[in-house]
Amino acid sequence: MTADDSVQSRQIFDRARRDRSHLFDRERFQGAMADDGFDAVVALSGMNVSYTGGVFTKGEETPDAVLTRADGAQILISAEDYAMCFKETTWIEDVRPFRHNDDIDGTFLGLLAEAIDDLGLAGSRIGIEGPLRPETVEPLRARAPRASWGDARPVFDRVRRVKTPGEIELYRAAMRCTQAAVRRGWAESRAGDTEKTVAARIQAAGLELGADWTSHCQMQSGPHSTVGMAASLENPLREGEVVHVDYGGIFCGYRTDFARNASVVKPTPAQASIYARLADIQHHLLDSLQPGMPAAEVWALNEAAFRRSAGLVHPWALVGHGIGLEIHEGITLSAESTDVLEPGMLINVEPSHFEPGDARYHIEDTVVVTESGVEILANAEVTGSSLVSTTLQIIP
Repeated sequence: MTADDSVQSRQIFDRARRDRSHLFDRERFQGAMADDGFDAVVALSGMNVSYTGGVFTKGEETPDAVLTRADGAQILISAEDYAMCFKETTWIEDVRPFRHNDDIDGTFLGLLAEAIDDLGLAGSRIGIEGPLRPETVEPLRARAPRASWGDARPVFDRVRRVKTPGEIELYRAAMRCTQAAVRRGWAESRAGDTEKTVAARIQAAGLELGADWTSHCQMQSGPHSTVGMAASLENPLREGEVVHVDYGGIFCGYRTDFARNASVVKPTPAQASIYARLADIQHHLLDSLQPGMPAAEVWALNEAAFRRSAGLVHPWALVGHGIGLEIHEGITLSAESTDVLEPGMLINVEPSHFEPGDARYHIEDTVVVTESGVEILANAEVTGSSLVSTTLQIIP
């Protein structure tokens, strides 16, 4: 990652922290509402409040909501301390805060009911994100008895799975930083360092390069890496081991997800062969992706590639997923998926193999689907003839 790349990435992140309007496809969102017959929709989860409200919230502590009418009029409801923060970035002028009290849910739903009245929606068809639970709908139904209610999750899902140019620009920068963090963390490490120490270096590099938080960092060495979802431990990296990392940062609310392997000092011929074969599979998958391709066809290509790989076995029921404000967002690349690749989708492709007694081998990249194929977003390994390096990075 060059100094110019670093400066450009920081500028992109700073813009998104101040103004998120370029991350929201308002026209597409209103069209999806109309297609599903809604006069208005209510976002309740942190991710959809973030997307439709021009804010970033995890939505874990107090309830938030964005009410959007079909003509684009919006009201944002939030606890007063979060509302102060939200006003820095939201384009919504009507922000209605509430105080923390013993009946937060009741206060929140009362404000939402008032917002529905104020936007003239008392007799309208309103979509609510998520299950229509009685404790959510009944207080609203009492205030708007003529309204009808529906599940608006498909509206949010369809819109968010295709990214705006602003989201794609942010992801290019975020993936450059994510890949650079892994490379820097490994370059600063040595045989004998512990998994925990190396994981800390990767995460610190990610924060220094532009991430706001760490999303996840699975960093294990040798046989310990074959334990799925394991934590990094005080295990020293030993010469001859293969190291696995699956790391992601949170950049302006958007999550990255990137995986690679490295070798401590020098790989054995068998280890080098396994990684090279897995890299060939990844190259084949990325080179084959096209807009209009069914996700199930991508899975079939993956299965066929593994059958030709002389002993590698993909262990999971999917080989990739959409990504965005959530790590798994929208599309899945699996045998059962009915999804179809569209231009503007961000897709993570991640073939993997567990070699018993040795290591987990795992290559994961984020690509954007274009009109003619895909563009790999972390491109430090791209050469004229290859999308993914077939050689392991070395930890001395």
